[in-house]
Amino acid sequence: MALEGLLFFLCSWCSYTDLKERRISNVCTYAALLILCVIRLFDPVFYLGLVPAILLFLAWLFKPDAIGEGDIKLFAVIGLAIGFNYTIMVLFWTCLGALIFMTLYRVVKSRKLASIPLAPFILIGLFIAIILKYSI
Repeated sequence: MALEGLLFFLCSWCSYTDLKERRISNVCTYAALLILCVIRLFDPVFYLGLVPAILLFLAWLFKPDAIGEGDIKLFAVIGLAIGFNYTIMVLFWTCLGALIFMTLYRVVKSRKLASIPLAPFILIGLFIAIILKYSI
């Protein structure tokens, strides 16, 4: 539970900076990745949590404007922290939240958005996944 709390705090900070500056700090994500690699050194099943980040990275290689590099690193941190199954859940809720937001924006404002900061939606997805993890 403490690890999820720290992860939630990190994602909150990344959401704030993504909204304010449209960037996610490499210092935060790399430090978290390093710490989690050490924590998960003897628990290699959590390394499967990197699969969604790897798939997002491969998608980024083909279409760099589709997702930000910071978002990919944030998903890597989430994957190492909570594992594969819950990272997939975070990805699902992130995509659903962003899709709903973009649809509502287009209906209300009658125009498309070129891009959105994804970290706030990652935070929402993480929040839902953590609630589901402890309520099931």
